[in-house]
Amino acid sequence: MDGSFVTCATNCTGKIDNISLVFGGYDTEQTKMYQARMIHMQKTGVLTQIKTNRNGFARNYKLMGEQYASRVLFSTLSLKPNGPALRLEFNPAKLGPVETASVLGVVASEILEDGMMELYQRARVTRFDVAFDLLGFSLSQAHFWSDKVSSSQTFNGIGMRTQTLVFNQTKRRQVVVYDKAAEQKSKGIEPEAKTWTRVEVRKRNAGQLLSLKKTKCPFLDFHLSSRAKPQGFSNMAWVLFNTATGPMMLQALLGQLSMSERAKVKNALKKQPTECWNAAKLWKFWPQIVEESGLFSPLQTLTH
Repeated sequence: MDGSFVTCATNCTGKIDNISLVFGGYDTEQTKMYQARMIHMQKTGVLTQIKTNRNGFARNYKLMGEQYASRVLFSTLSLKPNGPALRLEFNPAKLGPVETASVLGVVASEILEDGMMELYQRARVTRFDVAFDLLGFSLSQAHFWSDKVSSSQTFNGIGMRTQTLVFNQTKRRQVVVYDKAAEQKSKGIEPEAKTWTRVEVRKRNAGQLLSLKKTKCPFLDFHLSSRAKPQGFSNMAWVLFNTATGPMMLQALLGQLSMSERAKVKNALKKQPTECWNAAKLWKFWPQIVEESGLFSPLQTLTH
């Protein structure tokens, strides 16, 4: 493992920033029973209804309780024929492992017929977001490259500084890199670090919840690095180069240069660290990230 990656990895923490679960495969009567149970939970003050359609469901509820802070969404009455009986969306990172386990406990005890066993046998992950925070890593000097990610969208903030880059791999996955410190400041929150970049992957249709730890790396071969100005570059040339490599990615930018210019630039870049953040290497911590989220805490209680 190279030194630049070790430095980056010590400042990089992974967390499940959002997850959506659906429960399907029930007959009509069972679906109606679960819908009735959620209506009862509303009447008893466990849930409060949102007066809008969300995520393809006609009835949507927020889980009450100060500890949940409107971060848990229950949905039922699918607008699609033979749609799932129930959808659950929440943010394990913001809830913490104890409250994440508590949310699953509410589903198992208040809605499902066979409790926790049914939850882990039936729950299917329709989307999860995994966020890696790089503290002390500047988005303004980040280079991106990948053989499997070619298109991107750029969103600028105050002063037209790039704050968000969206890399579209497929409809099933998307990589988003953004200035987390700037986002926090825009919400009136003091960020924990002055320089703070978040790298996030949004994965759809991830299979059964029970198999979540076995999910293959959804980042594919996505890399990013931050290099010091190579010898032979003027300050302005290096600023322009960094600006262009965000929305274009490194390979695309090099492809715009003549062969002689490309050789010169590539030679200069080779003398700098070529890798700072490699998702494939960090993904080995994925089972630990899932474990620490609290998503499997209720299951561990059942098996001990």
